[in-house]
Amino acid sequence: MDSSIESLKAWTATVIGIFVMVAGDSYKHILVLLLLMFVDTVVGWIKGFKLKKWKSNKARWGAVGKFVEMMIIACLYGLDWVFETDFLKYIGIYYFGICEIASIIENFAEIGGNVPKGMIELLKEIQYNIGTESVKKIKKICDGIFGGESDNGNDK
Repeated sequence: MDSSIESLKAWTATVIGIFVMVAGDSYKHILVLLLLMFVDTVVGWIKGFKLKKWKSNKARWGAVGKFVEMMIIACLYGLDWVFETDFLKYIGIYYFGICEIASIIENFAEIGGNVPKGMIELLKEIQYNIGTESVKKIKKICDGIFGGESDNGNDK
């Protein structure tokens, strides 16, 4: 037997074991999110090749964005642990899941896929309401707790 392959298997099993231990039951949700990220990447590549707009730097920044999403979720896991809650990680997972689904549908529509009229606009509106508005409200709460000033005077 090749010892390097056996070492790789042992390390992979260890990493997966630690991941499942830390993630608990939510690992299934993360796996679905990772699947959505993969599908979004593939559909984005297909769109780029079909429209002759594929660029490696755009693909690289897409990968960086997906990595940042996972880092944010990891931070939410930490916050769940610190504050002894069990919902923050799910907010992040579901939000990024919605973003990935919206991106998949948008890319599919751009390559000529049959998407019902108004679907993309609806998904963008959901993304905005869940993401941007939630961040504004959280920022306002944090400013109230920590005595910070908002960037402009009209945050509601």
